[in-house]
This record gives sequence, C-alpha cells and structure tokens, in this order.
Amino acid sequence: MTLPSPHAGPTAPPSRFDAANCAADAPVTDRQRHEVEHALVSVLGPAADGLVHALRDARTVRDLLDVITAAQSAIAMARGGDAAAAFASRYRGLADE
Repeated sequence: MTLPSPHAGPTAPPSRFDAANCAADAPVTDRQRHEVEHALVSVLGPAADGLVHALRDARTVRDLLDVITAAQSAIAMARGGDAAAAFASRYRGLADE
C-alpha cells in the first residue's frame, strides 16, 4: 500500500465519470457537475472559484471536458504535473479527447 506524499496536497475522491463512454453532445448531469466541483475544490481550494463558475455553466459533456482540461492546467501550475495527471486520471478517456 502506497501512502500519499505529505507534500502532494489534498486529493479528491475517485470519480465515477467516464468520459470515454459519453457522447460529446450528451447533457451533463448535476451529479457529474457536483463530482467535478468537489474534486476541483479539494485540490485547488478557493483558487477553483473561476473554474467552478465555468463548470456550473457547462451543459454538455464537451463543455465539461473543456473545464476539466482547463482545471488540469491550473492544477499543474499550482500543484505540479503529478497532481494534474492524478486529477485528469479520475475522468477516464480524458487523455483520448
């Protein structure tokens, strides 16, 4: 069992959102929005506010993935590449988009 580094910052719970199995024009559910919002706030704290607003405006899976991609960049700048990769890995298929 590998313990997280104490320097890695907070981590969000794993996601059930599987981008690979969603059509880009499919509507986003409140549950998907909530899940991503929770992950963003867990990783970025108050710095996630702008992304959370964009997330709340997301209407399709494509919109949601655009926010997730922007979040990955913000996380990379704030927490480093490993934290950004861990965030994106919660959304299976994101790297394939």
